[in-house]
Amino acid sequence: MKVSSVRTDTSRSRILMHFLFGGAVFAVAFMLLPRDSESAEETKTPTAINRLFAPIFPGARIEVEGPGVQETLNACSAGGAQVVSEGPQGYFRVRCGNQFDQVVRVRAFAKARLALQRIAAGTPLSQDQFRELELDVSFGQFRPYRESLASTATENLSGFQSAQTIVEGTPLLTTAMRKIPDLRRGDGVRLQVRTGDIQLSLQAIAAEDGTVGEKIRVYTEKSRRELVGKLTRPGWVEVAL
Repeated sequence: MKVSSVRTDTSRSRILMHFLFGGAVFAVAFMLLPRDSESAEETKTPTAINRLFAPIFPGARIEVEGPGVQETLNACSAGGAQVVSEGPQGYFRVRCGNQFDQVVRVRAFAKARLALQRIAAGTPLSQDQFRELELDVSFGQFRPYRESLASTATENLSGFQSAQTIVEGTPLLTTAMRKIPDLRRGDGVRLQVRTGDIQLSLQAIAAEDGTVGEKIRVYTEKSRRELVGKLTRPGWVEVAL
């Protein structure tokens, strides 16, 4: 009777241990699984932030600061949140429908190129003339450039030249670069003038630099008359009268 009792107790202990161990493993596995609410928050957060601030800081990596700000943006995003004003130091006032206003501190980091030396106007551009980095364009000295930075992700410098003098230590702007011209000022061109069914061909001289597809000013060699035409290919300009 004692042996039987011991065997029974041992079996029960084993069953209990298996039950407890299995329950613990299940509990741990359940805790490791992402909850629906957390997953939804992670998905919604960047969407809400980008929808509000990406148009203000195009191409920049955007961060918001402050406790509970992301949750607030997510909560009111579906209700029609909008940016109503911008203050100093990167602070924005966001209106959540007709409910309330929320002040948000925004940091925006844009990829840019900083000139390592002074670059004269008309100089062909290359990567070794610049240092690539991220600039905080939400406030400070680089805030005015947030919409005009020549992004390192989208601009290839091959085939471009400086359109103006670029000072050492300043960022490369889209307004400070242009394609290397296919035609230089003073170059001779073949001018094709079309008026109705009549077409004339004569020699002319370029009055300015130009690239294929652009409109440029030219003047005829004999009469020195100035015309504006489209550079269709290097050395050829078409004018429609």
